[in-house]
Amino acid sequence: MKSSVKTGKPSRLRTAITLGLIFIWLCLISFAFIAASEPPWLKNISKFGKTGESRTMKDLGDNYLRQKNFLMAIAHYQRALEIKPDFVGAMTNLAIALNFTGNGERGIKILRDALKLNSGQSGVIYFNMAQILEGQGKKKEAIEYYMKTIDSEVEQDMVYRRLGILYLDAKEYENARVAFEMALQIQTDAVTPYLNMLKLNLEVYRADKDNLRIIEQMIKDSLNAEDLKYFDLNTIETINRSDPEIARTHNYLGIICTAQGNVDRAREHFEESQRIWPENIDARNSLQMLMQKKK
Repeated sequence: MKSSVKTGKPSRLRTAITLGLIFIWLCLISFAFIAASEPPWLKNISKFGKTGESRTMKDLGDNYLRQKNFLMAIAHYQRALEIKPDFVGAMTNLAIALNFTGNGERGIKILRDALKLNSGQSGVIYFNMAQILEGQGKKKEAIEYYMKTIDSEVEQDMVYRRLGILYLDAKEYENARVAFEMALQIQTDAVTPYLNMLKLNLEVYRADKDNLRIIEQMIKDSLNAEDLKYFDLNTIETINRSDPEIARTHNYLGIICTAQGNVDRAREHFEESQRIWPENIDARNSLQMLMQKKK
């Protein structure tokens, strides 16, 4: 009896499958050798993948920080740093979150470590160190660190406001006046919001060398209000005319001028504060007290 099993050449399908498996096996062997030799292009691919993953973790941490869910924020920042240990943005925000949970000293240590990385973000690091120290009641040390952020990437009106408040608390009225006048000058300068936007983009385009050079050059260029007149100048000036932060600065200057005995100048600041922000109860009460005192 003849067998029904066919013998002879294998089918084309079987041959194709066999060749495909051999090709995949060869590719795996080749990739193993490539990975073992660690070529630069493979390292770069790995680096970009880690950068993206760590940034995702940091962004999630930022969302939890805004929601004041500090424990979840800390967990995500720590994960970001496990992936990319030199991620200064994650280190800075981890220190902030730790401070909110009562671990300010650990936050300070992390910020000191971040400074050693020379990331170009020293201003932000010093500012956060100053805020932690201020919260701990170490006001003299806080002033020292706020001073280190002058002319840095941090919004300068914010720096001078913090300095002004600390000097006012210490009854160093002349230093407080100078600080708040600097803050007011920056707040009412139409170019400032534009420059702040450019400085924020420095971090966004840190890995994009071409765009980074353009942004750095734009920051270095001497801008004035005339350069912005066809773009956002009117919008910026309109916002400034009703900005509560500018009103608060005028109110602080009124308090300082009152303490220094300059009643007329104090009245001007309180009135300007009310004009900008009519609902400003502090300025209204201060003006009423000043007028009673003058009488």
